[in-house]
Amino acid sequence: NNNSKSNRKYQYSGHSNGDTAEKKNSGHSNGDTAEKKDSFDERFDDLLSRNGLKRNKIKDNGDCLFTALLNILKNTIRSNVDENLPETVSELRKELVKWMETPESGDHGGTFLNEHEEIITSEIVPGTEDKLLYDTIDHYKRAMSLSADKRNINNYVPMSGFGGQIELIAFVKKYKDVLENYYGSTNIQLVQVVKEEPIELQISSNFVDGEITTDLQRLDTNLPILFFKDLHYDMITPEN
Repeated sequence: NNNSKSNRKYQYSGHSNGDTAEKKNSGHSNGDTAEKKDSFDERFDDLLSRNGLKRNKIKDNGDCLFTALLNILKNTIRSNVDENLPETVSELRKELVKWMETPESGDHGGTFLNEHEEIITSEIVPGTEDKLLYDTIDHYKRAMSLSADKRNINNYVPMSGFGGQIELIAFVKKYKDVLENYYGSTNIQLVQVVKEEPIELQISSNFVDGEITTDLQRLDTNLPILFFKDLHYDMITPEN
């Protein structure tokens, strides 16, 4: 992996989200016809159903990763009644960025943000050759703290607030105790599409790329499952 956001956003080394308009503007729409997309959706949802699973769709508005992470936290409330957990996407974004600057967030004596600054500030706007997505680390903090509607008002590049692997890792580290109290694990599983016809998937966990497969029985339905396709996150849950 190299250090550009274009890589960390579109591979498992990082995944972004975004609505259709943003994908068209960034030049990264996959160009599929609506009919082909519907065909894949039908086939994929049928595959899920045959495995006792369903897709919980999340609004395609540029906040989908954080919406999914907020849903994961909401599931833990019963076992974390004493935790002051965020209740909105906006609160989650702000709390996560604030945590990134705390001494306890780092692994090597610095803060989480210090340790990832080089990667963040070298990320390129997709569709360009050398336009930086963030001018400074402060630019990243401001953009990542804003929900999609606030980014639009403040004229930020839409993709500047998309979540990826860095934000997923930060989430797991910050809410480690909360996740372990409820799930008995900090593992967040990820299913992403490798090929649409025939369907090929990659199932990953703990930020490690998994094998190419269609065997959804490998998923642990007691743990959170994210689904990533076309720069967008949904969630996968048991049917019952």
